Amino acid sequence: MIRLKKNVLAILLAAALALSCTACGSSNDTQSTASGSAETATSEESSSQEEETATSTDASEEAESSADASEETSASAESSEEADASTESAAETGSEPSEEAPTSTEESAETASSEQSSGSNILIAYFTAAENSGVDAVASASYSTVNGEAVGCLRAIADMIQQNTGGDLFSIQTSVVYPTNGGELIDYAAQEQDENARPELTSHIENLDQYDTIFVGYPNWWGTMPMALFTLLEGIDLSGKRILPFCTNEGSGMGRSEFDLRKLCPGAIVEQGLSIHGAEAAASKPKVERWLQNQL
Repeated sequence: MIRLKKNVLAILLAAALALSCTACGSSNDTQSTASGSAETATSEESSSQEEETATSTDASEEAESSADASEETSASAESSEEADASTESAAETGSEPSEEAPTSTEESAETASSEQSSGSNILIAYFTAAENSGVDAVASASYSTVNGEAVGCLRAIADMIQQNTGGDLFSIQTSVVYPTNGGELIDYAAQEQDENARPELTSHIENLDQYDTIFVGYPNWWGTMPMALFTLLEGIDLSGKRILPFCTNEGSGMGRSEFDLRKLCPGAIVEQGLSIHGAEAAASKPKVERWLQNQL
């Protein structure tokens, strides 16, 4: 009986222990579940916060992008308005919209071109006995009639050159009064050459530096230039300038005048000269123009 009671007590104790263990396990599971739920809730809250942060950042970036786009649009509109204003101003003044100012090199080139087209860099120096004789033109054999007007043969050619080039005319004047008679003039020219004379000049070239092309005109006296040309050329420096001689004669051509020019003008460029028969001076315009086309 006593053994039976012990067995029943043991069974009851075992059952109580089992029930206790079951309760503990259930409590632990509940705590574990609660803990898991709490962790899940925390994770979800964190994820929600991150999403909200990301959303806020995206919204901020979109706002900044929108502001930048607005500024660019405003700047573009202002630029467009300025361009329109410039165009309208140009239209009112009758000019084109402003462009960059030309460089100093371009300005210099335009200035040089303007000077050349105006002939201001060309000098036409000539000597004729007709303008150094002190007599009426009609009485001098050195004159020709051009368009009904009596002018010196050399002056007639010089005028043709001036009309085609726009150059400045310069008459070489001396203190000598040359004979008007043809024979006497030839004799006087020979005497000057024999004496190697240097007639005094009463006219002088001003602003020689502005000229880079110089036409030199003269009659052929005894195979070369009159001695007045020697006086002129020995007294000036024509280095670096172009010299284009033209000469009237009675069949002897340029003679040795081009050779003498090169000796008198070292450093200058003496081009091939133009020879004109004195009696044909008034009608020599076509010949003069052909020569100029070849030289200029």
